[in-house]
Amino acid sequence: IVTKYGVCCGKGNKIEQVCAEKISQWLAELAFEILLQDDINTYSDLFMEAAACYEQMKQYKKALAIYERLLELPEYNSADTWLKAGMLYRKVEFFFL
Repeated sequence: IVTKYGVCCGKGNKIEQVCAEKISQWLAELAFEILLQDDINTYSDLFMEAAACYEQMKQYKKALAIYERLLELPEYNSADTWLKAGMLYRKVEFFFL
């Protein structure tokens, strides 16, 4: 449930002010840090949601780290997950060269 709360916080609301958005992002990251301590095999769907949320928040390195872990699982070793990871590799390379 903490992760679902983090996803909600990470998405933000268009009406919120910048300060409220920063607090929401901080809460999302806190929730995801809790998730990252759990077993990826048990909560792989939540890991996928957290990666997507990190990507939306432009936290590309964090999103990529989760996708890389997900790619080790047979059910996520798919073209869709590889595409998401590949697009993030490109963004990370572009922004952090």
